Amino acid sequence: MPDLKDKDFECFKNEFIQLTYARIDKFYSLVFFNTNQMTGSVLNDFKEFYTMLPSDYFTQMQDFLVVHPNFFIKQGGMFQNSDIQKFFKKMTRYIENLKELSKEKWFKYSMVKIFSQDIKNYDQSYKDIEQARIKTVIKRQQSKLPVGDDDLDDDPDDFDKDKTIFGLELRQYEMNDQQIPIYLDLMVAYFENKQDKLIVEGIFRKQAAMFEEKLLAAAIAAKKITYLAKVEDPHIVACVFKQFFLKLAQPIIPYETYEYVIQKQISKEIDFEHDQELGVKIILAQLPALNFSVLGFTIGFLKHVTTFKDHNLMTSYNMAVVFGPSFFRSEVVSMKDMQFVKLFVALVQKMIERFEYFFQGVDYKNMIDKQQEVFMQSLYGFDGTDVGNMEDIDNIVEQFQQ
Repeated sequence: MPDLKDKDFECFKNEFIQLTYARIDKFYSLVFFNTNQMTGSVLNDFKEFYTMLPSDYFTQMQDFLVVHPNFFIKQGGMFQNSDIQKFFKKMTRYIENLKELSKEKWFKYSMVKIFSQDIKNYDQSYKDIEQARIKTVIKRQQSKLPVGDDDLDDDPDDFDKDKTIFGLELRQYEMNDQQIPIYLDLMVAYFENKQDKLIVEGIFRKQAAMFEEKLLAAAIAAKKITYLAKVEDPHIVACVFKQFFLKLAQPIIPYETYEYVIQKQISKEIDFEHDQELGVKIILAQLPALNFSVLGFTIGFLKHVTTFKDHNLMTSYNMAVVFGPSFFRSEVVSMKDMQFVKLFVALVQKMIERFEYFFQGVDYKNMIDKQQEVFMQSLYGFDGTDVGNMEDIDNIVEQFQQ
């Protein structure tokens, strides 16, 4: 960009508008490369230039990405009190390197070609993007999936290992089209596509290594479907599935319903223990619509697991022992709760055994995201150690070097 006082500046501004105006009819992201700059002066000049553009450039901007921000910029030295500075402060996100930029959902592989040589010399992470492209092509060839010119799949092992899927209110989770949390959807789809994992003895009862559970939870939080698909030990997936319910900020059966059941049982107004069918109906009638939907999805899946009980030894009772304490929890645990554990196990067992009666018309298989399921199916035949036909790979590498 020429200096604002340069005689060529007006020509630059007009050319900029001609090139970009037709592209801002929808929300857009603007990327500013601050590569190898020691101060924020160039960025401040750009923002001053931006005040001269039509109003559409402001109303349609979704975010402003500063790539390679220096210390001065990240400390906020570029923000002052003018309206334009306040606007950019609200819109700005910092991107440390090109690899991080490639994680933006709008990023296409062909964009690597427009990075200047100066940018590539400064930031070698563009090579990671090229490697990701090679892996994408190989994986899709092995899976017999089409490969587009810009397809760039995530590296299944590249994610924040400290992320988690636990601890939110049910309504706070991202949902699929059937109002099922995406994370539950992914784990159930795993078992749907690997039915042999459901015959493993003690599935959902036996424990897995805690560090493996944590790692998988982080991968699922990052929606690393390929990472999940590669998990060989089903106990890891089953344990994360259990932990999801155990660590909900508010249980799937809300605290107030839990207390209601205990009070009515103590007073004998309703005998949940001896009339479990009525008890379950009363409980389900009190659930919010979202809780009822997710519980029906889960109970339907658990009943499916029990159909393999001759192999996995997980009867409806054993499954209820595992999930009862997660579904029914007190906000403040006391010794009083211990005497009702058997009751809540019995109620969950009744839900599983009479699933079709209590959740009429619910089919958990139809509540899984179909596109996700098809994509996961395509991954299971791919062995990450199989590098495919070396001639094909050589051709791919050759194309990148040209």
